Amino acid sequence: MVEVLGPNHDLKGANAIADEAVAAGADEITIGQARADAARAAGDADAAEAALIQVSKDAPNFTSMMNLGGFYRDTGKYGRATVAFQQALQIDPTSAQAYFSLAQAEEASFDFASANRDYDHALKLAPNEAGMRHAYEQFQLRLKQARKPASGG
Repeated sequence: MVEVLGPNHDLKGANAIADEAVAAGADEITIGQARADAARAAGDADAAEAALIQVSKDAPNFTSMMNLGGFYRDTGKYGRATVAFQQALQIDPTSAQAYFSLAQAEEASFDFASANRDYDHALKLAPNEAGMRHAYEQFQLRLKQARKPASGG
């Protein structure tokens, strides 16, 4: 469904398979996520968003909120991404990944103070995560460069 029908832009077929799977007793949350993944693979952002929203309503858990937040971040809807990541953190306030993802969305929406706070919090929770540390260092470097006065010529 996700790896064949989505990339072939056959959402009608993917949805038919999903409906059959649910009717046969498959987990609706898993199938809902598969619908979203197939829609994303097909390039149908609206269908993917609708499926992810439905999953987050049916199962408002950490994973569904992180998936919704990731979708919004990837599609440039940073305010919505921020809300989804904050909801994920309400469920699991010890997740370094959620703080890191929140910081990325905040940075993209130019909320640099919040991004700085949340990058820092992510690193306190996962001090050995080299990728997070590198991203935070790059963020701080960009901030430092942005604060430099323009040189006259």
